Amino acid sequence: MSKRPLYTICNLLALCIYILALSIGSAQAQSGRRTQPPPPPPAPPPSVSSQPSRPPDPEPAPPEPEKAPEVLARLLVTVDDNKFDNLGNLANVVVSTCTERLRQATALSVSKEKPLNRKEASDKAKSEEQHHVVWIQVQVDQFNNSRNVNLQDFQVEYIVFSPKDGKIKTQGRVYLRPYQPKVGVGGIGVPVPLPIPNTPVGNPRQSSTLQYSLEQAGVEAADRIMQAFKVSPPPVLNRRP
Repeated sequence: MSKRPLYTICNLLALCIYILALSIGSAQAQSGRRTQPPPPPPAPPPSVSSQPSRPPDPEPAPPEPEKAPEVLARLLVTVDDNKFDNLGNLANVVVSTCTERLRQATALSVSKEKPLNRKEASDKAKSEEQHHVVWIQVQVDQFNNSRNVNLQDFQVEYIVFSPKDGKIKTQGRVYLRPYQPKVGVGGIGVPVPLPIPNTPVGNPRQSSTLQYSLEQAGVEAADRIMQAFKVSPPPVLNRRP
């Protein structure tokens, strides 16, 4: 055999080996690329149901019940049981006004008692555990020797008896005066008087002047009694013309 054919065979063999090597390397490269995992898909946005739920707002606390005002004193209001004069109707006007005025003070518990004389009022207070007894009397000035009785001759006396022992807690006198829009009590102007149920509202210059003056005295007596218990008299609207 000549050398030329042998050389040709060797070249062909080398070429085949080279092609085979390239094929094997390309296959391995493609196999390696296929084995790499694809990138993960993007996470979907969280749905509304998957979000953490917001806790419900707490219910508002119920309002606290209003506390009843503290009662500093309990009063029984009575009028003098004097059957020997004609001042009973006048005294009833004063007592009614005084009682209504005392009831306007929330720190006082006020009730009306049947008519009693002074001794009976003191004995009533002695029998009470908590209630003071307020005794009211309308008098006429005995030093007026004339037959004509003026408005200034009337006076209202009040006495407050303490419970258990019947001792006098406070007392005083209020003299009737012509009707006026305000009366000063303790340096403070208090609009007066208060209206009385079933009492017609008219002109103070007419015949009911005495009625209005009695009401005015009842308010002043009540305000003095409040001050004896260290209770500030509440404001009063003047409802008279």
